[in-house]
Amino acid sequence: MALANLIGKSRLTRDLSVVTSEGVFDLKYDGRGMGYEEVLVDSKTAKRTISVWWYVPRFEFNIGNKNAVVKVGVSPLLKISRFNLEIDGKIIYSE
Repeated sequence: MALANLIGKSRLTRDLSVVTSEGVFDLKYDGRGMGYEEVLVDSKTAKRTISVWWYVPRFEFNIGNKNAVVKVGVSPLLKISRFNLEIDGKIIYSE
């Protein structure tokens, strides 16, 4: 079973501490890039996408050997309106 706790946030970022059977990982979503967004795990890029027209709603990557998905919604006011983290198909963090 995996758990996640929010450790920081801003308009277009989320920082989570993620605990899995493999250990503790720092996860960061950063939507502030000029033309790109990225998800970092332990300060290393896990997924980076180009977002020319609008924000990408889904990121698939790994945390250790676990499959992870971040789903993001961004409002027209340029702030996160929805944020979910799934590990192996189970939502472990949602706002």
